[in-house]
Amino acid sequence: IRQSLDELKEAVESNSIDDLKNRSRKFIDSYIEKQFKKDKRRQTRMKSIRKNLTKVKKQLGEASSAARTDALTGAYNRKTFDEYSDQSLKLMQASGQPCSLILVDIDHFKKINDNYGHPTGDFVIKELVKALKSVFTREADVVARIGGEEFAIILPDYTAMHAAVKAEELMNKIRAEVYVQEHHQIRFTISAGIAELAPGEDSAAWMKRADLALYHSKNTGRNRYTVAPAPLTRVA
Repeated sequence: IRQSLDELKEAVESNSIDDLKNRSRKFIDSYIEKQFKKDKRRQTRMKSIRKNLTKVKKQLGEASSAARTDALTGAYNRKTFDEYSDQSLKLMQASGQPCSLILVDIDHFKKINDNYGHPTGDFVIKELVKALKSVFTREADVVARIGGEEFAIILPDYTAMHAAVKAEELMNKIRAEVYVQEHHQIRFTISAGIAELAPGEDSAAWMKRADLALYHSKNTGRNRYTVAPAPLTRVA
């Protein structure tokens, strides 16, 4: 491109219309070819990154099921979530593509256990996982149980806005359901915190922002989601 640009400048200085046309055409062709190669390389790189993410998830899934998944729900456990979070974060940071994290917590879960007993509490947790897996269906999506009634979902290629749409879909699904367990009819809601991965952010900071957003949802009425603001950038 630099060579074509120099030749184009020479054509302008020579005051030759024909030469200028030829050089202009050559410059445009060179530029288009360069952009095409650049876009193709980017597409190849993104395809490779997505392939690696899928491979990482598959490898985690093929490992010992008892060690990788939550015994009650079949969702990934905290250990697997942490491993996938670290690896996917590195890949997404390298690609510059968005990646979002949603933390979900069952509202007033203690009351469910107190009123109906722990077996019903376990039933509610399992029903939530079914709902999570019915909403987050992509192969790259990761659904994990990271605490008693707390869950985490990693969404590669999703901005916070896209994650919020899926969070609302999940909430509407749960709000509309009446869950029947033995002779109990149970309704429950969830709260969520959403954080989009920021450039240079590590997994601990990413998780903390999502957790603070979840905390805000719980303290402002529950049955809602909060999108975490981007972290402040230090200025030298």
